[in-house]
Amino acid sequence: MQASSDGAYGFFFADEELLPDELPVTESHPRRPEDGYGLSKVAAEAVAAGVARRHGVQVASIRPSWIQEPGGYPCRDPDYTGNLAAGAGNYWSYVDARDVAEMVHAALTTAFAPDGGHEAFNCVAADNALGEPLEELLARYYGDVPEAGPGVDGDGGAYSVAKAASLLDWTPEHSWRDAAEEAVPRPELVRD
Repeated sequence: MQASSDGAYGFFFADEELLPDELPVTESHPRRPEDGYGLSKVAAEAVAAGVARRHGVQVASIRPSWIQEPGGYPCRDPDYTGNLAAGAGNYWSYVDARDVAEMVHAALTTAFAPDGGHEAFNCVAADNALGEPLEELLARYYGDVPEAGPGVDGDGGAYSVAKAASLLDWTPEHSWRDAAEEAVPRPELVRD
């Protein structure tokens, strides 16, 4: 298992504002980063695929989008929610840290490629951080909307998690609607 990012697609650090080729963005969407961060994620995924091939093991690359902590959701800050451009680069996507941890656990304990192989998985919340219809947000900010396929409804997110649901039996459980104000004790570091 290795940590990648939705930065591998190249949307949010591009020199110009880019729309995805289609919605929802699946793991097979072309990766076209122009920046060092996104390029490093593509390179790490290539290394992970090489390790899987060479050693016949399964390797997951997890692509989270803007990880949020319960009770401290900057994606709900008025400076963010009141500025459409603030989240346009990743299409107002986010994910709760607990959902990321659950995906890591699923990737480490599920035989998604028992004969070896590399798979990338989008790791995002089911809704967008603004709570508005995604297609309306895209039209308002970009003036255009890519062709939308199944799974793009209402205030849903731009990234598909269908592959993770199918291969890892993982779906996001947390939304800003409950978690932004949630009081959760911080984990403690355990030392031996």
